[in-house]
Parts: sequence; structure tokens; C-alpha cells
Amino acid sequence: MKALDGGGRLLRPRRDFVPAYLKTYELGELTERVVAAQDLLRSCQACPRDCQVNRRENKTGVCKTGRWARVSSAFAHFGEEDCLRGWKGSGTIFFGGCNLGCVFCQNFEISQLSGGREVDASQLAAAMLRLDEDGPAVGGVLARHLVMPGLIGETQSILQWLASDVSPDTYVNLMDQYHPAHKAATEAQFSEINHHLSGPEFRQAVEHASAVGLWRLDARRPP
Repeated sequence: MKALDGGGRLLRPRRDFVPAYLKTYELGELTERVVAAQDLLRSCQACPRDCQVNRRENKTGVCKTGRWARVSSAFAHFGEEDCLRGWKGSGTIFFGGCNLGCVFCQNFEISQLSGGREVDASQLAAAMLRLDEDGPAVGGVLARHLVMPGLIGETQSILQWLASDVSPDTYVNLMDQYHPAHKAATEAQFSEINHHLSGPEFRQAVEHASAVGLWRLDARRPP
């Protein structure tokens, strides 16, 4: 397989990387965007759930997040993809609350039971700055796809979309760690996914990724 950095074509030195929020600040647009984002919370339509609750008054919808974010943990993560973690880990913040509601979520205590503690904007910024000061890796865009048992057709459709509508250069982590958790492990109505992913299913997913032209597959799980 070709080098995942495309022979250097897809790499950017850390010294040349400028976070988008700094550019926004320098252009004088940051305050305007903050105000616009806060206004959206008055009748929240931030995701397709379209709950229209007033999060400014700490009302909650599907994601169970009100006025303030809930943070479960913030740390340098060494279990992420190679292109993210580098040698000092990737700055990672796990937020409590999620709008997806996956019945198989392996982190349901955080995502659906709203684990963590509320933090205001200054506290969240402080956590981010602490992580930044530690010099974590600066990664680009990647796609993670959890291959589900019995749903290889959906995986193939997603990989085709990534290759044709995003870019064949997209860094893709095909994830094989699915195991029954949460409701998928305890409720009979989800029996069709109450088992692990098989080896042949995962190999089929990897083969299809290559067939549609995706070549930057996470190296920790070689085909």
C-alpha cells in the first residue's frame, strides 16, 4: 500500500497550521459568530432532530444538553489513529449527551445518561488551552466507520460516497471493534445485532474500500 501521507503531498508542518478559530478572530468575525450561535439555542435546530427547545433557559431535547456543555473527560488520548495522536497524543474531550441514541452505544453512560459535569465557556476554553499547551498532534480530516454485523451493504454505500463525493484521498478508519452493548445486549428486539462482527465481513469491507479507490486506510488494522 502507498504511504498514507501521499509521499508528503498530504502533510502540513505544525508550524504552518493555523486553527480556523484564530483566522476568524483575526478577521473580526468571532464575536459575531458567537452571538449567532447563542441565538440558535433559543429554539434549537442545531441538528436534524429539530427539537426547538430553548437551551438558553437550560431546556433539553434529545441530546440532553442544555445551556452548557457537559464534559466527561479531557486528556491526551494515545488510542486514536496514527495521524491524530503523533508522539504526544491527541487532545481529546469527551462530551456528555448525544443526539444519535444508538441502541448499541459502548459509551452509553456518557452519551445517553449525560455523564460528566457542566462547564461554562471559560472552563471549556481553559481545558482546550491546557491540552494545546501540552503539544498534542495536529491532525486533518478523517472518517471513522464502525462496520456493523449483517449490514455490509450499508458499509459499501458509505465507502462509495466517501470515495466519490468527498475524496479518494480521505483517511478512513474501518472499525472492527463492534460488540453488543447497551440495549443491543439486553433487549430481544435487537437480537439481529446481538453478536460480534465476523472476520469475513470485515475483510469484505476492507476489500470494498480498496475497490472504490480509498487507499488511506488506518494502518493499525491492515487487511
